[in-house]
Amino acid sequence: MKEEWNSLWSAALAVLGLLGIFLGTHLWRNFTVLWYYKSFNVPYSKPVFIFGNMLPMVLKRKSFAKFIKDLYDEFPNAQYSGAFEFTNPVYVLRDTELIKSVTVKNFDHFPNHKPFVDSSMDPLLGGNLFSMTGERWKEMRSIVSPTFTSSKMRVMFELISKCADDFTDYLEKQPRPFTVEMKGLFTRYTNDVIATAAFGISVNSLENQENEFYLMGKDATDFSGLRAVKMFLFTWSPTLMRLLRQTFVSHKVATFFRNIVEDTISTRIKDGIVRPDLIHLLMQAKHKQEDEKLSIDEITAQAFIFFFAGFDTASTLMSFTCHQLAVHSDIQDKLIAEIDAAFEEEGGKLSYDKVSQLKYLDMVLNETLRYYPPAVFTDRLSDLEFELPPPNENGKPVIVKPGTRVWIPIYALHHDPQYFPDPEKFDPERFSPENKGSINPFAYMPFGVGPRICPGNRFALMETKIVLCCLLRKFHIRVGSKTHVPLVLNRKTPAMAAEHGFWLDLESRKPAVC
Repeated sequence: MKEEWNSLWSAALAVLGLLGIFLGTHLWRNFTVLWYYKSFNVPYSKPVFIFGNMLPMVLKRKSFAKFIKDLYDEFPNAQYSGAFEFTNPVYVLRDTELIKSVTVKNFDHFPNHKPFVDSSMDPLLGGNLFSMTGERWKEMRSIVSPTFTSSKMRVMFELISKCADDFTDYLEKQPRPFTVEMKGLFTRYTNDVIATAAFGISVNSLENQENEFYLMGKDATDFSGLRAVKMFLFTWSPTLMRLLRQTFVSHKVATFFRNIVEDTISTRIKDGIVRPDLIHLLMQAKHKQEDEKLSIDEITAQAFIFFFAGFDTASTLMSFTCHQLAVHSDIQDKLIAEIDAAFEEEGGKLSYDKVSQLKYLDMVLNETLRYYPPAVFTDRLSDLEFELPPPNENGKPVIVKPGTRVWIPIYALHHDPQYFPDPEKFDPERFSPENKGSINPFAYMPFGVGPRICPGNRFALMETKIVLCCLLRKFHIRVGSKTHVPLVLNRKTPAMAAEHGFWLDLESRKPAVC
């Protein structure tokens, strides 16, 4: 017994010793960065011990959007400022020319995002295009990007339209008028779109609400609760999380999607099936590459891009758009008039070309993306030394060392009156053909910026346009007794989300439109 206690005591001392070394190293780094900021007159947000500037997020006192905007607003006269992501220093970029320099002109110095998973333990997240680095990222982007060209979108249009028809058919069966939580409905629609466009299978998640594809997809893309805590811990210490072998996507979920891809590929090869979707393009790449063939895990990871482009991101865009249309009935009426005219011109069934030509729909979606961008911020990780200009007239040029992270505060830029006058007003006219040319492209970046821009943004926009056309053809969207105006952003998740959901009333249009 005494030997066991001695062994436990020794182990405890070892753990405490390692923890002491770990904290000491981080605190020393924190001190040296503070000294560096002060030496070069870089304005910085005052950090809190261990937590840096992240304490409001850890304690869920602020939404991620407000957190980013507060950092941005703290130093309005600086081109950039310093901050601390726990004990890790970051530069928060404010100046749009500097953002252009980092993300485009000097992309070779800042080519990657900071990894937030270990690809060896989390191949579904760590092996997709967002997380890849270097030459492998370039190769995979050249393979994935053709999936989202106009010609491929045109072919997928019919697949997506079928899902949108199922969506409105389901709504028409409900007793009216009725109140619905739009995010839940749209998530099921986007799930069905992804199933058919990326994985080549058909599901109806509104009629079969417990289907396995939906449940697994929802699980894989849920970053609230424990996963939000894991994200903070991985940000704080990636090394510790790797040692603890922590993952974001469960083995069960990863295996489920891997098996779907493997079975789909096997069936298509055996039966000679050709389908214009991502799986087909990746199958072609798998056979073309000789030196470094695509593995099943890599194909699965790339197919999973559709979940990030079309599952939560698109369903959130649809939900915020419907909320704004309900609140601003004049905008909704104008959009309905455009959609009705398009249906009449097309004989009651919209085409890809006609949907692409709906100018006011584009304006409404662009303004929604400005007001509620899918990503609150994006980042870049320095690969080479880079000299930043002086942050202000009293500062000095700053050398950014390799491995240093910069933040591009998308939400804050979108709500800066310097770029968007009266930014808290929802105004689609900002994006009219006459006005959109005056918008600074480095102050408006809902899907990212530069070579790292999300390749699936066209897919997300197309599935959004199709379902909104079908929905507004049949229904008016109204503010109801459960609708929160104004919306309150959720503080419990890093994603852009409404704290109380998106409860709206759907009212059949009279006379009924066929």
